Formats: sequence, C-alpha cells, structure tokens
Amino acid sequence: MKAMNARATGILVAALAAAPARAQEFVDYFVGDIILVVDHDRATERQIMDAYGTALHLAARGVRVDWWIARDKAYEGFDFTAQTDDRPDPATPGADGTVAERSYRAGPFVVRDPDPTTPERNEVWDDLAALRAMRGYAPVIHEIRSTPSGLRLNVGFLTFMPRIAYSDNAGIAEDEIFLARIPGTRVPAPGGSAQAATVAGGGLFEGDPTDPCGLQPRYDVFIQDHYDWDAPDADESAAIEQADRFLRAGTTCIYECLSATIDNTVHWLTEPGNTAVEGVATSASYTVVPDFADHPFAQTMGPVPIQGGAFQLWDDAANRFRPTAENIFYDTTSLDTGYMLGQVDGGKFFFAGGHRRGSLVDRRIILNAVLYEVVSPQFVHEFVPGGFAAEVRERRRVRVMVRGGSVAIGTRIVDVLDPVVTLVGGSIVVNVPGGTHTWDAVARTIIFDLGDVDPSLFRDRPVAEYRIATLIPTEGYARVVSTTTTYSDAWTSGITFTGGLCRSVRVAAEFEVRKTTDRDTLSVGSNDVTLAIVVRNNGIDVLRDVVVTDTLPAGVAYAGPIDTAGRGTADWDTTTRGAITWRVGWLAPGESAAALVPVRATPGARGEFLLNDGASAVAATPGGGRVEESSNDLRVTVLDRDPILIFALEPRRTAPSALTAFTLTVTNTGQRADHGEGDVVEIGFPADWGAPSDVVPPAGWGWSWDAARRRIVFDHVGAVVGWDFRTAFRFGFTLVAPPSPRVDIFRARATFSALPRAYEVDLPVVVGWGTGVDTDGDGLADEDEIRIGTDPANPDSDGDGIPDGAEVGDPSGPRDTDGDTVIDALDLDSDGDTIPDREEGVGDPDGDGIPNYRDLDSDDGGTPDAVERVRGTDPYDPADDTPPGGEDGGDAGPPDGTVWDGADDRPGMEIGGAGGCGCRAAA
Repeated sequence: MKAMNARATGILVAALAAAPARAQEFVDYFVGDIILVVDHDRATERQIMDAYGTALHLAARGVRVDWWIARDKAYEGFDFTAQTDDRPDPATPGADGTVAERSYRAGPFVVRDPDPTTPERNEVWDDLAALRAMRGYAPVIHEIRSTPSGLRLNVGFLTFMPRIAYSDNAGIAEDEIFLARIPGTRVPAPGGSAQAATVAGGGLFEGDPTDPCGLQPRYDVFIQDHYDWDAPDADESAAIEQADRFLRAGTTCIYECLSATIDNTVHWLTEPGNTAVEGVATSASYTVVPDFADHPFAQTMGPVPIQGGAFQLWDDAANRFRPTAENIFYDTTSLDTGYMLGQVDGGKFFFAGGHRRGSLVDRRIILNAVLYEVVSPQFVHEFVPGGFAAEVRERRRVRVMVRGGSVAIGTRIVDVLDPVVTLVGGSIVVNVPGGTHTWDAVARTIIFDLGDVDPSLFRDRPVAEYRIATLIPTEGYARVVSTTTTYSDAWTSGITFTGGLCRSVRVAAEFEVRKTTDRDTLSVGSNDVTLAIVVRNNGIDVLRDVVVTDTLPAGVAYAGPIDTAGRGTADWDTTTRGAITWRVGWLAPGESAAALVPVRATPGARGEFLLNDGASAVAATPGGGRVEESSNDLRVTVLDRDPILIFALEPRRTAPSALTAFTLTVTNTGQRADHGEGDVVEIGFPADWGAPSDVVPPAGWGWSWDAARRRIVFDHVGAVVGWDFRTAFRFGFTLVAPPSPRVDIFRARATFSALPRAYEVDLPVVVGWGTGVDTDGDGLADEDEIRIGTDPANPDSDGDGIPDGAEVGDPSGPRDTDGDTVIDALDLDSDGDTIPDREEGVGDPDGDGIPNYRDLDSDDGGTPDAVERVRGTDPYDPADDTPPGGEDGGDAGPPDGTVWDGADDRPGMEIGGAGGCGCRAAA
C-alpha cells in the first residue's frame, strides 16, 4: 500500500479526460486494464453498489478511473465492447477465466493500469485488496485482454471524493449512500420546529456569518428525499428562503422527485399516464429540445424556466403531494421516478429520483449524480500566499484552478475585483492554448475567454493567473473578488452552466497572538489540558524582542513544564508573579511560533467555563516602534454525562519538508456513546501539507480523502461502534511537512448522530529545525549556531536586520545563496547583486516564496535588481522595469488607480530596512 499511495499522488489527474463528442477523438484501453461491472445481467445489486463505491474510493486515492457513458446511447444500451477475462487472478499475468468479447452497458468503470511498463500486473489490485479489507467491497471485476478503441465520447475521469450530505426522511438517499459504503453525513430534514430557518438542520453551511460572502456550502452534494408541506408556516418559509440562497451558492443539490413538488413556473418532464420517449414530446406540459433527451442524466430533458436566478421550490398553491398532478415526475410504464438537470446563477444542480422500478430496485440514480459532480469541471480561485494582514499593502498571485474530469466547453471566467484590490500591471497570464483575456479598468473586471478546458491538462498549474495588490483596512473578513464562470458541459450540447461566486478572505492583525486547546469539553472535577499560545508575524517587517505574557483564571492551575519547541525561553511565576512569560525572540514575516502549556482545570459545575483569559504580546519594529496584541479568551463547555473526547496529535513537531507519520488519538473520558451511521472522525490539514499517504484506520473503520477541504474522513461502514469510557481510537497517516519553519493548526472533529453537538478542537504542530535551547530567540538552537559559526547570543549575527534563523534555513546545510562560501547569515549581500541585504529586506513582491535579499529579480519583471538600480527604476515593481522614456512592456492600464502602478514603492516611501519591498501603506 505504501508504494501504491506514493505512486497515486503523482497521477491524480492523467491525460485523456472527457472531450466534446464533436471532436471525434478515440480512446484506447490496454491489456491489464480493469472493468468494474455494473450490468444487471452480470452483477447483483450489491455488486453494482460495490462497483460505485470502489470507483469513488479509487479516485479519492489518486487512481485513474474512467466512467464510460456515451452521450448518444439509448438507455441501458451497449456503450462499450472489449475482449475480457471474467475471472482474473492478480497473481498471474495471463488469462485465468473465460476470455470472450463482451459488451458493457449502464456506464461501466474502467480502471487504467497505473504503470504500463509492468503489463504483467495492474498495481490497482493492491488498492482493491485494501478496500475489500476495510469496506468489504466485492464488485464483479473483468480484466481487458485486448486493445479496444472507440470514439472518445463521454469518458469521464473521477478525480475526487465529494463531500455528501443527505436527508433521513424518506430513506432512499440514505439507502444508496450506505449500500455503496461511501462517506455521507446524515442531517435532519428542514422545516421542523426544532430547526427553524434551516435547510437540512442547518448542516449545509459553514463559516462566519460576518463574512460578506455569507455562509458557504459545507458539502459538494446534498441529497434530499422530499418535502411535504401543504402550506409553509413561518419556520418553513424561513427555511425556504435559506434554501433559495443555498441554491444560488452553486452547490449541487439533489431532490428526490417521488414526493417533491415545485411551483407551476417549472414543470416536471412527464405526467402519470404519459410514457417518456427519448426525443419525443408526449405532453403539452413540456417540450423536448433535441440533444437534451440524450443527456446521460436527462433522458427526457425539457427546458427549465428560471425565475429570479433560482427555482422557487415551494408554492402555497402547488406545493402539496398529489400523485395525479403534473408536478410529479413519474412514468407509469416503467414505474420509474426520474430526474432532471437544472441551472441557477450559482451553477448546476440536480433533482434526482430513487429510480425504483416495479420489477427491479435500482438505486443508482443518486449515485450517478454524485459521480457527475466528481467528473464535471469546477473552477476555484487560490491566493498565493494565502495569509492577509490588515493595514499592510501586500502582493500575491491569484491562481484560477480547475478540477474534475470532463471538458468545459467554451469557458468564460469573469473576475470583478473588489475596491480593496488593485491589479498589478502586466501580470495576467493565460495558460490555456488559444485562450485570451481582456481588462476593463473602469469596471475593474478581467474577462478570460479560455475556449475548451481539459482539467486533466491542468493538474498542478492554473488555467490562468494574475497578481494583485491589497490594502485591507481592518481585521475580520473582506471580499476580494466576485467571479462568474460559464461553460457548456462536455457530455451534451445545448446546456450552458453559469456559476457565480463571491471570494472573501480572513484578515488578521499584522502581529497576531491566539490561544488553542486540545479540549473543547471538560468534566466536573479535575481535567488535564494543554494550552497552546501561538504568535505569528503576518506583516512585512521583521519583529524583534517578541514577549508574551499570560495569566491563568480561577480554577486553572499551572502544571508545566512549558514547551517552547526550541523557540526562545519561558518561565512560570518567575519573571512576572502569577504569570507565564515567554520570550519568543525574533519573527520573520510569515513566521509563527508556539508554546505548549500543561494546566489542570477544575470546574465545579456544568455550563461554560473560562479555561484561559487573553494573553498579551509585545514586539519591536525595525523603525524602533512597538506593536502590542492580545489573544482571545478560551471558554469551553463542562459536561457531566455526555462523552468527553480528548484529542491528541503526535508528534507535535517535525522538521521542514520531513516525511512524518502522525497518529490522531481520540479518547472518551465521559459517558459511553455509540457511533452510528453517518458519524465520523475527521482531521483537516492546513495548506502546504499535501495529500496523506499510508492511512491506517482502526480495525473496522474506513477512510476517504476529501481533497476539496483537505481532510481525512474516518467512518465505520454498516456497524455501530461503542465508544466506552476510556476507549481510545488511533488513526494513522503520513504527511510531508511544509518547507519552512512555522506553526500550523490541524482541526480535528468527531460527531455523534445521537447528540446535538460536534466535538471540535485545534491541534498545533510546530515545523522547525531544532528543539534545543534557543537563547537569542532567532529560531536556531544554540548548539546549531555554535556549529555553523553564528552567534547564539545574537539573533542577527551579521547585523543586516534579518534574523539568523530566516537566513540559515536548515542548519544541517545553511544557505549560501550566491555560492561565495559565506553563509547568508554572515553575508551582507546574500544574493551578490550589489544591493545590501539590509536595503533589500525580506519582502517578496513577486510572491515566488524567495525574499528580496535572496532574489536577483525581486519583482519578476524580467530585469535584474542590479540593472534596475543602475537605471533608476524600481526593483520591486514589475511595471517599472524600463528606464524613464523607455517602453513599458507591462499591461499597466490607465493611471486611474485601478491598476497597481507601484507609486508607493518609490524612494521617499518606506523602502528598505527589514520591511523589504517598501509596501507598507503610508500613514
């Protein structure tokens, strides 16, 4: 498994994804490729559901899975023909069963051999064996013995496991999720008195309500069985309003049509008494548009009116369950309930039926919709670097990424920049061949016309990118960009999707101190707790002489000792009576440090308990100023009967870029509770930690990787787990740490369906070079400094304003950027460009992760810093790479303030010093 997972991370998205049918391209499969059979005449219902679940989990592990559904197929017709072995043995290279020419229908899954150079073995067998052991999957497997070739119509490549929520009222969605053994979260149906103004119990959204972009959908797919309101009351009407907002947010929503109703501005596609015939209109209630009817998810697709940007799903007069009314999608001949594909201004979504036939129960419709969400293209915006600081002018890249398997046809992306954002001139790059862009300075809008976008070609690189400068005045949330994406689905012609999104960011103070704890609940009496105090430099200047002071409230006693992970020194009740004093030392921009403080909390009663009040931190700036900050208070819930979960993540520190095996331990120290269906334990990873490998769940548990939200979800399929007092479960996984020192917060979570709350904690992990005594607080252990020649009592041995830790990097191989045999920590011009380090500083205006003092072209404008200095242009502004009177090759736009022109970077502003690029806003 170790080799398999390592290999899988390199092939997350391979070439050959779905392409437009009109392209008339061919796709080939080879000897050793595997077919997961979903035909009813070859596989039982259980085996079919196993094939669906196996396909999704293989895709989540990075294994290429093609989902073959031809656009122009007749329903349940033959899609695919190949010569296959019906009883393959992974231990033998040749045929083992009967080899025959077989035709496959109903959308088989084809699993590519990850390593064609070993035709005697398909390495996917290792993953299949692991999935069988963990989840009991036993699909019908055939092995291809020929080299079939066919028109490349609708070969969809699965690329991620969607996050699924489902309702529990009619049970159809629940049946499908659990029969396929895929992770899903069960949520209450909306409209009940206990869930006022909610959709599915409020479980569909996450985020801070103060975010200007509103709450964001928590799930990729929501499966709702039905709504049955005759006339909505006040609570139900509020739920309706929130559902409407939810649809506009662009998440895929699935509604079971058997008892769902709709207002009469939208008609279902068939009426009782009518038999839907592909391409033929059988009722005046709907019209069939040519080519819609052949869509694999809409055999009887009709035009869908849009009202107010979203469907109105409830109507006083029309919203009641009436089996004879036209608003029920039902076919009396096949006894099918159906589905249709709709569109809102937030993107695409589905109404899906249970697809229950009179002679056969085939529950694959909802799973088909889930798979469609996996293969359909989705565009997201990434900010690099991701951290935003208040009152600081900063630059960063905006990367437009795509995920999914099928091709987005005729793609147009429109980004409208918020007033706190300005475009860096000449920075727009389009990576799609033939793609173009336009910039409207007055409307502050970038329009990308990208044509056809194949996600398989953009696994690790953006389809487009540009640079922005930001100046956000206050902490909290700020809207940065509003984006609208329009494209046609590769699986059909004539359907165009338009999705609008608002992107906001969390803005922190330039100097930040925060508290976390490994407990979010306590029991009455004595509790051992570990507090974490985290300080971070979110600004552009080096902060010196950072000192944190913290006191403990009543009912909390110091247990010690304090663990600073080798960053500075700390004491209790020595420097300041009754307080923790942590002398952190120096922090470079983007750097963070943590101190772990064991305490004993003794709450006397149930309710809310003040575990820790705010810590105070102070630091010196390069200009001789002083910045102060205070942390949040920590308040936790005290229980005496519910489960009391204690989370621990080990190890708590690792080295930069190290491959580290972690163990998440969750222990119940309270009353027994049962983990039932839908209950999960999950852990979310910070950015830059990559995807996990070597995941080892406890016996009886399974796991999936949620790539979109960067978390592993552990669940137990088809069984209830008793979580007794003092019972601990251990979950293992391996990660590669980020390349530079920092403190990152992992978010652990556990749910119990029988309890109204989730258990969630923040667990810090320190990424650093050493753990020894660090007298001067520069991030280097004293013993390392003595060995490499820097001064363990001076945090800036060469006096250039940059701490030794930032300049040295890995003490086992200290940086020597210019290769002159003098390490950067002792070199006043580390990159050898004739500009002193003190003048260049640690800024990074081009966002390439290399600070100015080590970057020969700090603004990435194409002209070396040394040349720009002689010319008199600004080395830190890419739009100013030509001398006065010369021709500027950048796309700076008009001088109206809509494009960042670098004016504030000119001499006379705050250029130089440890601040680097001079990007601080003028007072």
